[in-house]
Amino acid sequence: MTMGHQYHIDYQKAILLNNTAVYQIENGHYEKACNLFQHALRTLHNSKVNMRNSQHGSQNTTCGELGCKRSRIEIQWSRDAPLHSELNLLTPSPDTSYIFRRALFLTNRNNGENLRTTAIEKRGVLAPCNMDQESKGIIYNLGLSYLLSGFVSNNSVKLKKARQLFEKMVHSILNSSMNNKNKSSNKDYLHSSDEKFIINNTDKGNNDYLLETAVYNNMGWLDEEFCDFHLAQVCYNEVFHRMEYLIQNGFLKYQECEGFMENIERVDLDNHLNAAAAA
Repeated sequence: MTMGHQYHIDYQKAILLNNTAVYQIENGHYEKACNLFQHALRTLHNSKVNMRNSQHGSQNTTCGELGCKRSRIEIQWSRDAPLHSELNLLTPSPDTSYIFRRALFLTNRNNGENLRTTAIEKRGVLAPCNMDQESKGIIYNLGLSYLLSGFVSNNSVKLKKARQLFEKMVHSILNSSMNNKNKSSNKDYLHSSDEKFIINNTDKGNNDYLLETAVYNNMGWLDEEFCDFHLAQVCYNEVFHRMEYLIQNGFLKYQECEGFMENIERVDLDNHLNAAAAA
């Protein structure tokens, strides 16, 4: 089996594992979801390794012929994941701040046969060279599954794992924003890419804004859980800045708008009360 074929197998397996895990989240099986998302990340990493080996081993093709651009991945949001009352747990659902509970399906616009024909038969390997968008989606999903699993089982270890993953997402968002700000001075840059997952202030789509909003909201929730109310407010401020765009484009459910606003208002009040008590 060639590296190109192995890349294709591992890549498609990673996408399948992610989407299977999202179904587990929708049904409240968070432990199973965590295991599947971890497997998906490992498989995606193997796919990247095999892709690099295919490129390095090819003698008669250029980087352009290898297809150094991303696979045409689209994302689709899942249904809300269930919490205590919907899972019929004995412990009553506690009063808690709002958790954004939708996960990400990953969908390839080209079917498997088309990918195999255009990439392997014509070029010898399968594009793309990197898979940042797929990695981001799976990491977000894994963080969400740890958050929900830790919440329903009152497990702080899982919540800490979720916090680490969402911190990684926040750093990725900040780095992307800085990089794109620096590149925006290049006129060609704004017209050179049609990738949906690139985060910049001119080309972001609804899914990009919603993913960032979900990350900041859930990171804020975790900061609250660990009593870091200042960082929680910073995260919720980022949520607030994105809400107007999402509402105008009809991309938020009514209960999501309410949940975001409750988080923003409550943490702002908590900060004022803490400051007053300290004085």
